[in-house]
Amino acid sequence: MKYAQQFVRDLLWAVNSPSLLRTMNEHCCESKVWTLQAQDIRAAHLFDFMARKDARSLGKYFEGLISYWLHHLRKVDVLFESFAIREQKRTVGEIDFIFIDEQAKVTHWEVAVKFYLFSSITHGLGRHYLGPNAVDTLDRKIDHVFGCQLPRSQELFPNVELRQAFVKGRVFYPLMQKRGLNEHPYLSSAHLEGAWLRHLE
Repeated sequence: MKYAQQFVRDLLWAVNSPSLLRTMNEHCCESKVWTLQAQDIRAAHLFDFMARKDARSLGKYFEGLISYWLHHLRKVDVLFESFAIREQKRTVGEIDFIFIDEQAKVTHWEVAVKFYLFSSITHGLGRHYLGPNAVDTLDRKIDHVFGCQLPRSQELFPNVELRQAFVKGRVFYPLMQKRGLNEHPYLSSAHLEGAWLRHLE
């Protein structure tokens, strides 16, 4: 059952860890709204649920954990999940979740877990926050979530009342430097931090 307990730990982190992005016009979810306890989770049930999910990537694994939380712990009415958007028989995007929340609001969520490294040198790729893939920068993710993903439901699901990004993760800062004045305006002040240094250091 060690894998089941790992799922429990990961789900606790996914729900309880602080948001990576700060609340802007109600479009980001603040983690302090929810608190999940280990005793609330049936490890074997979570294990069986996740075994049926496509969790080959970190993003899909995270979506699976959030799906379990919505269905079996918050017990909200999930209307659509991983809804594929097609144009001329071609998939052009996906809506992560549309559900009716505890206040009876039809809610569209885009969920993600991201890890970025802050560098004072941008290498022409973005505003100092670089992902594991060099072109996956914090700025590009923000533009994609708020400029593309969340607006998709406006036309397809006009009854949606709340559109939010549920984004968790961590930013790694140079160990020997202060964060300074370059902090991104979209980052939550409570976001998780790590440290990095060069091999020679």
